[in-house]
Amino acid sequence: MSLTEQLKQQGVNVEEALERCMGNEAFYERLLKKLPAEVENRKVAELIDAGDLANAYENAHALKGLTGNLSVTPLYEAYTRICSLLKESNASAARAAIDDILEYQNAIVSCIKGE
Repeated sequence: MSLTEQLKQQGVNVEEALERCMGNEAFYERLLKKLPAEVENRKVAELIDAGDLANAYENAHALKGLTGNLSVTPLYEAYTRICSLLKESNASAARAAIDDILEYQNAIVSCIKGE
């Protein structure tokens, strides 16, 4: 099964993303391959735990943009909510929102990595 088929099963709106990529599936897959490193490097939860809400917001916002462009809609919606909560300085709710989406995020990252 192709990566895009696997992602469709995970709730990713592949058709919408391919429209953005002018139908170029290879290009879309190259963009997708950037997501695991971005998720690992952004460390939003760790920044929230450290009380660094400004950087947590910046990193969550970057992930929101990336997941939105890739049409990983559940992650996009979660990071949209997390950004709103961080903007309101509601660290505990933002942290809880990360915990809520973590299993799904890990599944998407594993799928992209081919694990």
